[in-house]
Amino acid sequence: MEEYAQGDLVPIEITLIENDNGPVNKKLTINPGGTLRKESAANIYSGKAFRVPLEDWRYLKQIEDAAPTQAIALGRMHPDLPDMAFLTTDGNKSELAKPGRFSRTKGNIIYEAGKPAPVAIDFDDNGMPQSVRDQIESRGGLIGALESICPTLKTAAYVSRGSTSSGLIFEATGERKEGGSHHFVILTDGADAKRFLDDMFDRAWLNNLGWIQIGAAGSLMVRSIIDACVSDPIRLVFEGPPTLGLGLSQGPRPATIHEGVPLVCPPSLTKAEKAKVTRLINAAKKEAEPAGKAQRKVWGKPRVTALVASGSSQEEAELTIEQWAQGNLLPDALISFYRPKVVCVSVRDILDNPKAFDGWLCHHPIEGEDYTANGKYYADSNTIFTFGHAGQVFYLRVSYANLEKSILEGPEKDAWNIYKLNAKYAQLDKDDRRAMMKLIEDRTMAGSLRQQ
Repeated sequence: MEEYAQGDLVPIEITLIENDNGPVNKKLTINPGGTLRKESAANIYSGKAFRVPLEDWRYLKQIEDAAPTQAIALGRMHPDLPDMAFLTTDGNKSELAKPGRFSRTKGNIIYEAGKPAPVAIDFDDNGMPQSVRDQIESRGGLIGALESICPTLKTAAYVSRGSTSSGLIFEATGERKEGGSHHFVILTDGADAKRFLDDMFDRAWLNNLGWIQIGAAGSLMVRSIIDACVSDPIRLVFEGPPTLGLGLSQGPRPATIHEGVPLVCPPSLTKAEKAKVTRLINAAKKEAEPAGKAQRKVWGKPRVTALVASGSSQEEAELTIEQWAQGNLLPDALISFYRPKVVCVSVRDILDNPKAFDGWLCHHPIEGEDYTANGKYYADSNTIFTFGHAGQVFYLRVSYANLEKSILEGPEKDAWNIYKLNAKYAQLDKDDRRAMMKLIEDRTMAGSLRQQ
């Protein structure tokens, strides 16, 4: 691997994506209660992708010139792709079959082993407790805190810029919101991006820079000053100026260059260090558990009431909400897609035709539309992946009760086919499967007898 000295020109390559359907920038407005509302950037379903070779990493500063219709991926387009290609979704097979088309998947936008590449340190103080703020302040601010867990950052090459919501001014009060920040660190080997961020996340916990955030449904979300979920080379970075609502203005967000050399990924944690991180996280979760349970009741009660009002039994509604909070979305759960208008769709309707929703962007299934991270539905894995700090995967499922109801309500002769259609989405243990086979047998036999 090539070695670099300070001042050397270090070429890198990124991917620029231009949306065909207008702006994809974030929208920032003020809620009726006076809090900030962030509407996540729109998804890009079709557009153009451009290979962008930069003669030197310092040209990454040009992100400050990004237009509202543009996004960048920190990975490079695969060498087999043309320098400009038309972007479509992975589920659009007819479009992908045309020349010059490709989808934004890991095989097409990559970190090439052995090549320098930028990786994002995405800092967000959402939900951060005062104890962690004090730790950051005691180390001289965020950069000092980052250098305390990775000393080689002091001599590393990187470009920094305030996040899209940084430098906001609430005009009625004059209050200024500093917000988060993005730091694009040049690694000597882009293929080390995931290991680098995973280890940084763990080292943050070892240095009292991690915390547990209680989600809207009472989930215990493991956080730190490092977002370990932004290491994917296909992840889009939206640096275009946000659209501001009434009563908001924003100061400049210049990109700044930190002179240095590409960073060699530090050695991974030892087994003892990893074990300590696990103990620290488990202890923090145990301490936060009572507050999480209380929040789950607050979140769940009105949703149970709404499901019962729409025709679910009390038992079905309670099971749906219980599983929803744990990341398992049963048929009565609702997903709020936007493409570009908001459309609420039940999991039942999605399971009836998964390919129709493949690649669609949605609000966070639990945190809702005011949460900064959106999600994306993937038909092949039947999951919704949310792109926020630490990320979260939601699984679209059917319960035993859902499947039993479908079989009993369907034609007797179709019992086995109904089961086969839904089994891959079902949460069934051995006893459930045994009972389901008995139900199908009885149902099929009853149908055969009735036909005699």
